[in-house]
Amino acid sequence: MKLSIALLSFVASAVFATQRNHVQLLPRHGTKEVGEPLGAAYFLTNEWKDNMIIVANIGSDGTLSLHSAVRTNGNGGHGNPANPNNTDPMFSQASIKASPAGVLAAVNAGSSTISAYWIQDENPSVLLPMGNPVGSNGDFPVSIAFNNAGDVVCVLNGGAVNTVSCFKVDHVKGLLPITNATRPLGLNQTTPPTGLDGTASNIIFSEDNCKLIASVKGKSDKPGFLAVWDVSQDWSLSENFTRVVAPPPCGMHPSGLALIPGKDAVLAADADVGFSIYANVEGKAAPPAAGGVHGDGQSSTVTIPGQVGVGWAVRSPKTNSYFLSDIGTSRLTVVNVDDHLKGTIVKQYEAEPGSNPTEIDIATLGGKDFLYVLLPNATSIDVVALESASVATRIQRLNLIEPAHQVNITIDPRNLHGMTTYVKKGQPQQPGSNQGSVQNPEQAGTVPEPEQNHEQEAKPGSEQEPKSESVPAPEQESAQESKPVSEQAPEKEGFDLNSE
Repeated sequence: MKLSIALLSFVASAVFATQRNHVQLLPRHGTKEVGEPLGAAYFLTNEWKDNMIIVANIGSDGTLSLHSAVRTNGNGGHGNPANPNNTDPMFSQASIKASPAGVLAAVNAGSSTISAYWIQDENPSVLLPMGNPVGSNGDFPVSIAFNNAGDVVCVLNGGAVNTVSCFKVDHVKGLLPITNATRPLGLNQTTPPTGLDGTASNIIFSEDNCKLIASVKGKSDKPGFLAVWDVSQDWSLSENFTRVVAPPPCGMHPSGLALIPGKDAVLAADADVGFSIYANVEGKAAPPAAGGVHGDGQSSTVTIPGQVGVGWAVRSPKTNSYFLSDIGTSRLTVVNVDDHLKGTIVKQYEAEPGSNPTEIDIATLGGKDFLYVLLPNATSIDVVALESASVATRIQRLNLIEPAHQVNITIDPRNLHGMTTYVKKGQPQQPGSNQGSVQNPEQAGTVPEPEQNHEQEAKPGSEQEPKSESVPAPEQESAQESKPVSEQAPEKEGFDLNSE
């Protein structure tokens, strides 16, 4: 009875806080409804003085409809890059994350806190706050990870006090620090961090939840590495981490991470080369023999010709492929990893020139994967339907800045960061996605009309890259010229995000 009363009190206070902190977007800008929403997408404005979560409903056809903005009651933050107009303010992936258990956590880098919410499953656009933000046990938190059950959340801190720290998710009290689950990284950093070199990137659990893995970019002549902690049954962490380095040509900047299911391996996007595959991250296999070659089940590094800033990675469970985004070339690269851990480039897709794609995520609806691409410089999200790794169609471009400005919400391309999706429970979950989404086939909805593209200046690409064929995107999108892609990409039908 006491627990029930406590829960009722918690829900009542959460509902009150929700009403106080929500700003409705949908009625003000006339975006069409998507029918009964099957999920939601969330991303951060990451503004210095008033960080907010923008919420968009996901329809059964994968399209988005802006719904509301929710205050995190914390401040965003921006690192110290050489270029003040850098659109990767935290040098990281997964600054906001949804768990299959219906919990959403977001970092407030400028406040060094984490904000947590219950996702209302019947209406995922409604977020119920778990009390006040909690300290991240470090400086400048940049990345969030949930365990498989969604009842433990860990954060990666990237500032002068750089740590990993884990919390239990309590149904009444919110996030509770776990004893012996805050461990130092030992990086020589500042608050806010100075990058790109030497910054913390991403944090994930291993597939069996027995390891906690953080990616750290290299500096000068020292390659980047994965820091791997043992996780005990009480969720405490080993006192020290194991440093794992990719083989030559060593990637200097391991960044966004994606699990390779059933292989005890991780794929890491790397802005220095392309991507690396780290084998035996759980330490269960015998050490590999000396002189191993790429594709024999060992770690490897793969070059993406012409890449400039590959930093984000996500796995598509339905197409069994990995999508990597390049902030410098505005390209998406699709990678296949075979049973022997050999990674190959399948296709490269073009985003709008100068749109600087960063965070990417996958949601599965009706047995089909949809890719969501955050484009900070275009202040938009692209929604792409995936038929296969090499056949895809952009079905929507959702403009963010105009609706936000109508309700006096600031969206600055230099601060915009993070994106995660959640799909309603009660349907089969697709294995292998490290994005915290519960997958769900359901009924059909109404398709919103895509917004008009904003013109951007094209950034220079590699002169060595041949052109690729493209497939038309929706007719209502404005036409753009196709950009060349890597010579490693096979001649397969695909899509060009700028084709008419």
